[in-house]
Amino acid sequence: MTDAQSIKVRIRKKDGRKNFVMYYVDPVTGKQKGHRSTGKQTRREAERIAAKWEKDLQAGIHAAPQRMGWEDFRLYYRTNHLDYLRQKSIETQEAGLNMVERILDPQSLAVIDKKAVLRLKKELVDMGRSPNTVNRILRSLKCAMRWAKNHDILQTVPLIEMIKITGRKAKGRGLTDVEFESLLDAALEVRPDDAERWQRLLRGCRYTGLRLNDLLKLRWDNKTGFHLDLSDLYPVIRIAGESQKNGKNEVLPVSPQAEAVFLETPQDQRQGFVFDLSAEVTPEGKNRDDKNTSRKISAMGEAAGIVVCEKKGKFASCHDIRDTFGTW
Repeated sequence: MTDAQSIKVRIRKKDGRKNFVMYYVDPVTGKQKGHRSTGKQTRREAERIAAKWEKDLQAGIHAAPQRMGWEDFRLYYRTNHLDYLRQKSIETQEAGLNMVERILDPQSLAVIDKKAVLRLKKELVDMGRSPNTVNRILRSLKCAMRWAKNHDILQTVPLIEMIKITGRKAKGRGLTDVEFESLLDAALEVRPDDAERWQRLLRGCRYTGLRLNDLLKLRWDNKTGFHLDLSDLYPVIRIAGESQKNGKNEVLPVSPQAEAVFLETPQDQRQGFVFDLSAEVTPEGKNRDDKNTSRKISAMGEAAGIVVCEKKGKFASCHDIRDTFGTW
């Protein structure tokens, strides 16, 4: 019989209280824990509430502090917390916890202590992970542990310190006009069959200042929460609150150069995605994968021979094109 299965919930009535109180004895420490009111004044009703709580405890749903297994916790955390977040946040949290699992192979939450955190950090650094990546993984663990404490699964959260990053140096830079023209020419080499579509995407990136992910969501209609509105005197990009982290509706002005790019599309063709690469649209009707698109743009930067970071040997990417926004 496991520790959880041996948990027995008991009830009693304290002096001065109308309702019965329920509690359990920790099978590991032998101490009484989890005192809480049943909300019932009769023994029969209180026993019914206590029996349900006992069943949940034995199933690991409301596990005794630090006794919930790691796999059970991952499932419980995903079902009761992560599934309510944005998809990108879910992926980031899950990726971080997957790395924790890969390195520490924890059998329960109890083994995630200060020493385990230090070991995790050291092994990530030894694996060559950047400070930003290490901190992202540590934040995922920290969020999970804090959530566990708030839901009575953990009694304390171990100290999880981020790596301090000082003296950051830019990994890239904005492009000159000549370099950007070279990038447009490189699109002909990398994507000879649909170069015009990619050249238009590159110009859209330069003149809107949008992140690639947002640029790929931009539509003529309002199906993704990112849509281009040309109905007024001055064009704007309207962003619905549910489409971004701060949850606020926003209206972004459009530069004259970006407007010129948008108006290249004839009015009768303004449907679906503004920057539609057709072949990259998924069967579900979603636009391209931003990572795949980013790799193709980086290939164009390499084909054009535009080096933006000599030390790392980094060629121009979408991020560098975006850095050019506001410099022309």
